[in-house]
Amino acid sequence: MLTLLTRIIHVLRHFEEVLSERVWEWGKVLVIGAVLAPEERTIAAILRVMGCSDEKQFQNYHRVLNRAT
Repeated sequence: MLTLLTRIIHVLRHFEEVLSERVWEWGKVLVIGAVLAPEERTIAAILRVMGCSDEKQFQNYHRVLNRAT
């Protein structure tokens, strides 16, 4: 189990390097939610599975992906 956790952290570090600290907070929710979402991996489904469906700054999660290069 520890090896799996270490591998996941290693993968997440690549995302952290390319996002600013502020955007990384939203990015973590998106990455973890995408892994946990049972079917469609839309922003709405990801936020539901993460318990953030009532998030007031919903548009910021879309912006994380829309502005990615």
